[in-house]
Amino acid sequence: MTDKEVIKNDVLNKTCEKMREDKNLDLDNNEFKEIKFLNKTDLTLSLAPMLKVTNPPFRILIRKLCKEVELFTELIVESTVNFASRENIKSMLGEPENNTVVQLGGSNPQKLSKAVKILLEMGYDKFNLNCGCPSSKVQKGCFGAVLMKNPELVADIINEIEKDNDVIISLKTRIGVDNDDCFEFFYRFVSYIRDNTNCRRFYVHARKCLLKGLDPKANRKIPTLKYEYVYKIKEIYPDLFISLNGGITHTNITAVNNLDGCMIGRGAHEDILISNRILKKEINYSNVIKEYLEETFNLNYTKHKILVSLVNLYKGTRNSKKFKALINTLCNDKKIEITEIKVKINEFIKENEIK
Repeated sequence: MTDKEVIKNDVLNKTCEKMREDKNLDLDNNEFKEIKFLNKTDLTLSLAPMLKVTNPPFRILIRKLCKEVELFTELIVESTVNFASRENIKSMLGEPENNTVVQLGGSNPQKLSKAVKILLEMGYDKFNLNCGCPSSKVQKGCFGAVLMKNPELVADIINEIEKDNDVIISLKTRIGVDNDDCFEFFYRFVSYIRDNTNCRRFYVHARKCLLKGLDPKANRKIPTLKYEYVYKIKEIYPDLFISLNGGITHTNITAVNNLDGCMIGRGAHEDILISNRILKKEINYSNVIKEYLEETFNLNYTKHKILVSLVNLYKGTRNSKKFKALINTLCNDKKIEITEIKVKINEFIKENEIK
């Protein structure tokens, strides 16, 4: 073990000892039976970053359906930002918007800071570091969930970005990695970041991830959800903004409980009206879809991306198969004009009420 690693381990152990003394908690016991809830009445609802899902057209649709939702872009790697043209970056991320967060991937503090500088110059102003993705491609770049094993590096990234750009990025994490899945590991990570940076905003997927043996899809479902870990970290550090991710739908939204927000992932793709259901917000869907089609076609996004974003609009209703068939037909028709696409979709929605 190097001198640096010895010092780092000693700092973490002292932090945990202090926590035991201050909070009188048993970190070796994974069961927390008594949680003191804070009775929060406000809630920040976020759309999770998802590759091939939270592209600009999909985010435009969600924003029009529910403007209160905080939107995350697809993950963009720092090297892409640093070497791509600004035109290409904008085509990937969409136009800078209020309440939209750019999720970044990377592990080099200086390169990430440079990427943030470029994005700030382009008008983007909120950023999140991915510390939760388990994919093999991401691991090869030494970022994603593997970063949770190195809180010192994560702190260096946060501090470098703040020093150079006067911006504090948030973190998207898991509760554990591989066999490091006890509460103490999660606590150590959050505690180190809190004590050594100004980062106070955490979006937590309440599952551990396995870096080997499970693909990203399985990592979203197979590891056990442990909401109690997330509740407990909020109880220990009430000054932190903690958003819960993993398994949240409009039917179990009370699971958010004492936390500051919830982040919806695949559930928002499968049910694009979930935000409206959670916030109990009614809307004129016919007008929204009409506006969505006008805006996205005017911005010259591909027909496929524009239409695929709509495919689950009727999911769970008797018109679901019929609407999907319409979308499929329109996507495959290479000769159809944009005007005709708009007419066919608007007519379908007008004739078939969305519930």
